[in-house]
Formats: sequence, structure tokens, C-alpha cells
Amino acid sequence: MFNEILLIDKNVYIMVALISSVILASILVKLVQVEILREDKPLIILIAIGLSLIALAVVIGVFANIAASDSIVYNILFYILLILGTTIMTIFIHKTLSNLIYQANYDLLTGIYNKNILFRILKNNILSAEKIDKPISIVFMDINNFKSVNDDFGHQAGDLILYRIAKEIKKHIRKSDVFIRYGGDEFILILPDTNKKNAEQISLRLGQEIDNLKINHKISLSLGVASFPEDAKLVEDLIDIADSRMYQHKLSVKNNIKKIL
Repeated sequence: MFNEILLIDKNVYIMVALISSVILASILVKLVQVEILREDKPLIILIAIGLSLIALAVVIGVFANIAASDSIVYNILFYILLILGTTIMTIFIHKTLSNLIYQANYDLLTGIYNKNILFRILKNNILSAEKIDKPISIVFMDINNFKSVNDDFGHQAGDLILYRIAKEIKKHIRKSDVFIRYGGDEFILILPDTNKKNAEQISLRLGQEIDNLKINHKISLSLGVASFPEDAKLVEDLIDIADSRMYQHKLSVKNNIKKIL
């Protein structure tokens, strides 16, 4: 009876083969391409092992059907290899999708959120603030003289500055604050339950921390603050206002004016 249960039914084998073909053709090829581009050797080895086990299971299944063999050995090997291969493939898919989700939401250089998630997070924060009648502020940051560093010392030096500044700012913000790399040398800090006056004070303090940071280049921050609902109620407007004030501050920095606009 046990032998009959384990016997590879032809219809089951055909179904498994078709499902495997569809998966390998439509999903796995793309995921493998992603990992090859990322040069993630552990995951590439993992997919190779998984595919090899499934391929071996298929070969055994074909041999068993051609030979019309009802050997329990073939049946056990088929199911063991198929289960192992499928499990490994599932792990591979999970890890690859996790990597893709991380890359979609986080900046790989600094480890903080990236622009892709900014609007969703800021919109949710504004909706929450509106419900409890609390303010929320954002700080738009831009690194002064960053282009000169890239031009004079190369992008590796620029990347190090971005990393150092992001790391330093993370040390001086609350757990409830959200720090995002907006792009290039620009960052946005979301400050829940913070009015404009307090946000300006936080901006000044963060600017001073960066001024005191021991970097072998003349680096400082231009900062612009905007608050909900005082300045704007829409995400896009809030960002535009903070961006505009940051630019005004950048101009004032050239004239040695320290006030955050």
C-alpha cells in the first residue's frame, strides 16, 4: 500500500512539470538576472542547488515513467528531491524579493529611507497629525560645497561624506522622526508632533552638529523648514515650501547669515 501511495502518477508528474516550467520561465529567470547583476554569490549558489535538485527529480521521474518502474526507491527519491528543491527555491524567492523590497525603499549608501517611500510616509504622518490636531514639520537639507568635493576628490569622497552626514544626523533625532535621502546631496527629515519653531531649533542644532563633524572638507548644511498645517496641508506643497526656504538659506549662508528661513 505504501508503495502504491508513493508511485509517481503520470498526471501528477505532468502537472508538476508544467507548473515547474511556468515558474522557471516567468519568475525565476528574472530573479536570477537580478541576483547576477547584484553579484550576490550566496543566492546564486542557492538557486543553482535548487534548480539542480528539481532537475534531478524530473530526470528520475522521466526514467521511472519510461521504465514503467514501480520501485519505491525511485518514488522516494523523486519526492525528496522535489521537496528539497522546491523548499530551496522558495527560500531563494523570499530572499530575492526581500532584497528588492529593501532596495525599493532604502538608500543603499546611507541605509536610510529613499525618495520612493517619502510621499507615502509623509502623507500618512499628515493624516495622523490631522486626526489628533497636532502639527508636523519637515526639514529640507542640502549639503553645501558637495559638488566641489565630487569634482576635486572624486565620487568616493562624496559618498563618504553622504554616509558620515547621514550617520551623524541619525544620532541626533528621535525614534519617531523619519530621515530620508531625497536624492543626490539632499535629505528630508520628517518631525511628527513638532511645530515650526521647534523644527527650526532642531534644524539649527543639526546644522551645528554637521559643522562640528570632523571632515577633511568644508561642508555645511543648508536647511529649510515647513510645517503642517501652518504652511501647507498637502504633501507636495509642504516639500516645495521647505525646498524653497532651503534655497534661500543656501543663499544666506554665502553671506554668513545663520538664521534658518
